[in-house]
Amino acid sequence: MDFDFEKFLQESKSSCITKSQFINRINNEKNDVLEENEGKRFLHTQKYLDRLDNAKFCVKNQVMKEKDKYNDLLAEVIDNLE
Repeated sequence: MDFDFEKFLQESKSSCITKSQFINRINNEKNDVLEENEGKRFLHTQKYLDRLDNAKFCVKNQVMKEKDKYNDLLAEVIDNLE
């Protein structure tokens, strides 16, 4: 797993139509990360999980929880969801 959040967002942009699809994709990605890195909480893994949590929070609450360099792209992805 490469923990490339920009790639995750770009893929989500093209594959997700609804907010629930995006949330499901986030949940699946988090589960995959946690399974693959069970017991190993490296800094880049934690940052990736934090970004996924921020994305999910943003979809549900319409506000960014954390300042991040990917927030503009995240907002673009969310704006295109139904």
